[in-house]
Amino acid sequence: MTDMRWVSPGAPVPFSTVDDPGVNVPANEQTIDSFEIDLRTDVPNIVTDLSNGARYIYLDVQAVSGTSENGFEIWAGPPSYVTTVPSEVNARNLYVLNHPGSHSSDGVTIYGLGNLPMNSNFDNPVDIPLIYVSPDMIGQTINISMFDSDSGAQPPVIFYFDSIAFTPANTSLGYDPNQTDWAMAFGVSGQPDPDGITTRCRAGSCPTQWVDPPYAIKVPGDLSDCDYDNPTMEDCTPFFGGRLVVRYDGGFSDTYGWQITIEGLPYLVK
Repeated sequence: MTDMRWVSPGAPVPFSTVDDPGVNVPANEQTIDSFEIDLRTDVPNIVTDLSNGARYIYLDVQAVSGTSENGFEIWAGPPSYVTTVPSEVNARNLYVLNHPGSHSSDGVTIYGLGNLPMNSNFDNPVDIPLIYVSPDMIGQTINISMFDSDSGAQPPVIFYFDSIAFTPANTSLGYDPNQTDWAMAFGVSGQPDPDGITTRCRAGSCPTQWVDPPYAIKVPGDLSDCDYDNPTMEDCTPFFGGRLVVRYDGGFSDTYGWQITIEGLPYLVK
């Protein structure tokens, strides 16, 4: 038995229908202060960027009290599906995992603001999507820092994009360079970090401190300096947008956090 359940206060069914006897979630169905946002009725006067039609919403979530952590999932799209993707959250997640491409957010992009705390519950590398990066950020730098990487963590820390070929490997580098078009591995034994820094604390040796200076990730795609006779991943990798992912082994039962600084974050309204 477990007390872990997905709930969505304000939805037509605020708790998982799989639970028996269910979870009593006090909520008024489809109210403006619920977990659901209807762009047509809840935010009728939302600001629209005239150049591209983009609209921005700031979500400020007040968690319920308790003795452990709360997790949140943001689902962009129609409130429910009748004959395709299940609307019950646990069944829906399994369906989407087993049927890639079965759901589209229709252009909705999620940005996290502030710090991203995480738990590492297994002693093996995991792939963590951090932020979507659009092609108009080609050549810009994304600064990423990590807090409290304890002794159970293992280097390297590898950044890659899910839209560019990447193949992990059980080597000190952490990936197969012959099967990878672009990646940046930090904390590789015996060599400086790819941005030239040699003084950072390595994964596993940063208890109660931020990695400083932050990892500097230069978005690929600027081909102006590419030598096509001797191509390198830094100068010759095209980029059409994608999610920036970090591959990290946090060790067993540890809590740590990420912080991302990026130029030109969208204007958000609350």
